[in-house]
Amino acid sequence: MYKKIIILAFLIVVLVVFLSVFKNPSYKTDVIDIDNSMKDEWSSLPPYILQGNYSTHSYLNEGIEYIPEIDPKPATTTCSVFIVTGGDQTNISRYKNMVNEGNAVNHLNEKGELVINIDPTELPLEQQEPLVKSTSTVSILVKNKFLDGRGANACESFISLVSLEK
Repeated sequence: MYKKIIILAFLIVVLVVFLSVFKNPSYKTDVIDIDNSMKDEWSSLPPYILQGNYSTHSYLNEGIEYIPEIDPKPATTTCSVFIVTGGDQTNISRYKNMVNEGNAVNHLNEKGELVINIDPTELPLEQQEPLVKSTSTVSILVKNKFLDGRGANACESFISLVSLEK
């Protein structure tokens, strides 16, 4: 019984010391505002207009281990793209520079026009079909997405579609 009382008293002392240390810590921690610290300057810019044409582009699903002799016809992925013919030159130049520096998500066509991946389902339902079925130049209001530097899939888009402009 005497041992149990000593063990109980020891545990109470340890608990009191533990609570006094962690209840009011003497060290200071920095609180990071995730929402503000994770934004880059491009994603915080206001929406802007791009003019161009809707199209699709097919990419080969060639993994790192792709061996053409074994699989001469690899599967393809078809992505929705927007062929940019005009609009906000600052953002167009930025994305063209990314392509020229090795970004493989977007590309330049044979005319040197920026071909940027888009997701038409981001538009309101009544604007999706007019975009996808358009046969002439259209204007879209877009906003840059936050680019976190991670890898991207073949159809990933760096912009969010806000609206189809008339």
